[in-house]
Amino acid sequence: DKIDQKEIDFPATINTVKQWCENDNKENCELFQTYLNRRQNGGEREYFKNVGQAFEFLIKVSPTKKVDGAWLYSSVHYWNDPVFHDLIITYLEELGLGEPKANHVCIYDDLLRSLGLDSFDLLLEDEYYHNAVIQLALGYAPPEFIPEIVGFNLGYEQLPLHLLISNYELAELGIDSKYFNLHITIDNIDNGHADKAIKVIENIYDKYR
Repeated sequence: DKIDQKEIDFPATINTVKQWCENDNKENCELFQTYLNRRQNGGEREYFKNVGQAFEFLIKVSPTKKVDGAWLYSSVHYWNDPVFHDLIITYLEELGLGEPKANHVCIYDDLLRSLGLDSFDLLLEDEYYHNAVIQLALGYAPPEFIPEIVGFNLGYEQLPLHLLISNYELAELGIDSKYFNLHITIDNIDNGHADKAIKVIENIYDKYR
């Protein structure tokens, strides 16, 4: 897939990145509230009509979920440079800080296992692995790809509307949405991973313009 760069309104100056992210966050929260209003007024679920569709979704996104945080692996090579510390902390938190029960990949694996869906990803077509492959490649990228890594991290740690709706509808269907809810809370823009992602870009830009 190709992206039309002209349609992206990403700011041209570093000092407006935070405001851009905050505006995006606010817009998605407002859209989610509009969604909730539709639901409370009798509207049907908009992502998953039934449990079968929810299961299909969980299987198709599983390759990406099983490499959660992998794009940050290369950041550990720069452990002695303070500007990378927030990236490394984010990576360690994705791994659960050494605690399997808090490891994001383990949490998703446990979800699939509890639903009996833990082997279906082997039947997926290659296209469902593209996102995961990109993340793994960034995890092993050499230093010249630091801009791509911090840029990908900034985008990935934002709060997307689809995450909010998926989390809500999975819980409605009786499916444990802990994994998705975790990413709503830990990625928050006030002091979570989204906030760290913004600070990292600002700090790296200041030191390695």
